[in-house]
Amino acid sequence: MYLVLTDSSDEFARIKLTLGASSKRVTTAAELRTAVERYTDCRIVVVGPSIKDARVWAIAEELRISRPEISVIVVRHKLDLPTLSAALTAGIKDVVDSQDASALVNAVRRCEEVEGKIAARHSEGKNHSPRGKIVLVYSAKGGAGKTTISSNLAASIASKNDLRVCLVDLDFQFGDIAVALRLEPEKSLMDALSMGENIDTNSLSALTIRFEDLFDTLLAPITPMKQDLVKSENIERVLSLLQSMYDIVIIDSSTAFNEVMAKAFEVADIALLITTLDIPAIKNLKLVMGTLDSLNFPPSRRRVILNRADQKIGISVGDVEDLVSAEVSIKVPNSAEVSQSINDGIPIVIAQPRNPVSKAFEEMGELIIAMEKSLEHESVT
Repeated sequence: MYLVLTDSSDEFARIKLTLGASSKRVTTAAELRTAVERYTDCRIVVVGPSIKDARVWAIAEELRISRPEISVIVVRHKLDLPTLSAALTAGIKDVVDSQDASALVNAVRRCEEVEGKIAARHSEGKNHSPRGKIVLVYSAKGGAGKTTISSNLAASIASKNDLRVCLVDLDFQFGDIAVALRLEPEKSLMDALSMGENIDTNSLSALTIRFEDLFDTLLAPITPMKQDLVKSENIERVLSLLQSMYDIVIIDSSTAFNEVMAKAFEVADIALLITTLDIPAIKNLKLVMGTLDSLNFPPSRRRVILNRADQKIGISVGDVEDLVSAEVSIKVPNSAEVSQSINDGIPIVIAQPRNPVSKAFEEMGELIIAMEKSLEHESVT
């Protein structure tokens, strides 16, 4: 059931129409306190637009301490960054537009899914608390196709497995996930990092944007981030929280190998190293391999992915393997349809599942699942 805090009977009627007959109205903080004690199965409180911000933040702060299992969703006539930031700081799960009924339904669904996953993991016992696996998609050279690969990998894994997947754009300067998937980055990773130690699973979940009911995304900001916010410890905290919320976290990384990327490799379970059939890309991959050796990142958790592998430019797959001293695990063919899918904002694995490129991404997804199961087995034994 859902508790709806509102001063307006009309607001309650609209929210009840959206969420169903199990919605019950309260009009004051005192009534809400009584209701959450009475209805012990209540896990979601929806606050209507008629409740002023100051009251909302105070109620949310109180519930965060007294009933942390309850998620608060706020409905507002106008969404802006100050309101969103204040809401997240108060521990509110999500803020949705009063005119967008589907956004409210999706917010409630996300709350219930997170609650269900937390409950399921608690039931597994204190000695076994599996965490999601982080897959880092990296290329030291721009234009190798890492954004296309990471977005299609997320779509392939999410569509073919009963797994919760989150795609994170960790390129703070030139992140392209929002453009590739035609998403509006009204909230982003910048909002999460700006919260520092105050970020938690509730506020982080509110910052994700759903793609096609397949997977969640945590987008890069539309403008380059202030460097003082991009701290490796903040990145580590966000990624750790995402691991507690999802089965697979896929990172579309920056090409720069800086402190943040070093931290991303440190926490990653699997690294997909992307290259193409050109000497600069292969040379950079060789350098990355050496860097990962110095960081003690195990070769068993790395895989080389060759993009546009069938181009005829005088370099073969065997040449790549000889030059980097590693086997190419997946060969993604070249296809004009990939560019079309990018322009359409739909991963090719969804738009054209029988395309040879889609088959390569499907194979890549199967590789990740196999590696994920192997890592899980290692952690148990």
